[in-house]
Amino acid sequence: MCWITRSRSTPIASPHQQRADPNRGTEARSWHADGFFRDGADRAVCRCGRRTDSAGHGYDHNFVLNNPGKTPGLAARVQEPRSGRSMDVLTTQPGLQLYTGNWLDGAAAGKGGRRYPRYGGVCLETGHLPDSPNQPGFPSAVLRPGETYRHHTLFSFATVS
Repeated sequence: MCWITRSRSTPIASPHQQRADPNRGTEARSWHADGFFRDGADRAVCRCGRRTDSAGHGYDHNFVLNNPGKTPGLAARVQEPRSGRSMDVLTTQPGLQLYTGNWLDGAAAGKGGRRYPRYGGVCLETGHLPDSPNQPGFPSAVLRPGETYRHHTLFSFATVS
């Protein structure tokens, strides 16, 4: 399971390109085709493992987070129900990219020689919204001379029963 605390997603113009206007983002109600649904806590929720292929070649979606700020807020949680392993992502960044290993093909080998198949992994990458420097309505991604870039992302791992 993957929970993402978001207000909306950045619309997708094509399978590999995010559209620029987050204010016209896709609401969770219409994400059913992508395998997402909205829960009572206003989170986007998906059972990524079951629905990844039905999402149209996996997930490569950008989300506008609810809590960008100076203190890291919970952006996402991934939980594997059988083992109880979980990972929380907390960040001060305004966006989160969910990617599910769409282009893995089994050629790459990992630990113990195990091959990585298509959708054999998940990545949660925090950052600014796509095309931020060219979009005046987005949080600024510009760093001017003398300014300090300071954002925090924390990954917390646990086992839940």
